Amino acid sequence: MYFLAIYDEFTHLGVLWLAVALIALLVKVFTKEYVSLCIAIGAIIASLSAFTFFENKLIYQIIAALVGTFVAAGFIMPYAIRKNEEYKMKQSQEKNVPHHNEIAEVIETIDNMNCHGMIKIGDETFQARTANGAIVEVGNKVRIVDHDRNILLVV
Repeated sequence: MYFLAIYDEFTHLGVLWLAVALIALLVKVFTKEYVSLCIAIGAIIASLSAFTFFENKLIYQIIAALVGTFVAAGFIMPYAIRKNEEYKMKQSQEKNVPHHNEIAEVIETIDNMNCHGMIKIGDETFQARTANGAIVEVGNKVRIVDHDRNILLVV
């Protein structure tokens, strides 16, 4: 508790929690990470608890920060995951992937380890590899998700 006594002379713990929140918000502004936003919300809740209920009780402030962070994560992270999926979809569309999201038929077994595989879309045939490394047998249907030069990536 000597540590708290030193800092109490200079500033209130609530101000230190606000500084943590400000730093976390700056991290959020300059990156795409939503975790720092959750940490900022937790720090703001800890700051409010430091100014009101738990003025000199650091352990309760830390608990308030953790609870606030996890509750914020419960609400923010599904939104962040959805935004990330939308961003990935937009990027793949911007890459101008030929036949993006089209269904193709496998005409030669797709095996990334042996570097072979062919698919057929309409009358055209293309080299293909799986995006997840799975082996796909002849006759199966696959969906085109990306490309690597002239090789289509499928799932």
